[in-house]
Amino acid sequence: MDRIILIIIVLLAAGMMSSQIISRLFNKKWVRYLPSVIGVVIIAYITVKISSEQMDGFVELGYNIRSLMVLTFIAGNLGANFLLKGKNPIIQ
Repeated sequence: MDRIILIIIVLLAAGMMSSQIISRLFNKKWVRYLPSVIGVVIIAYITVKISSEQMDGFVELGYNIRSLMVLTFIAGNLGANFLLKGKNPIIQ
């Protein structure tokens, strides 16, 4: 159980760091949301793959866990984007 919590924290931090790095490199606000859009495309691909193929054993469970991991990264990215959007002097 400790590994799952650690993985979730690392993925949230990675999403936040990607937003921070992108916001420092680009001036346009919409570029910050690009990792989230890519994550949604990856989740859509995984969902189509699950529904179109015959899976054996726990393969489908593995794909569902991957999509939840991508969703955690997206949550970290969107959370950091909303914090960066505000007038917080500590972050900016």
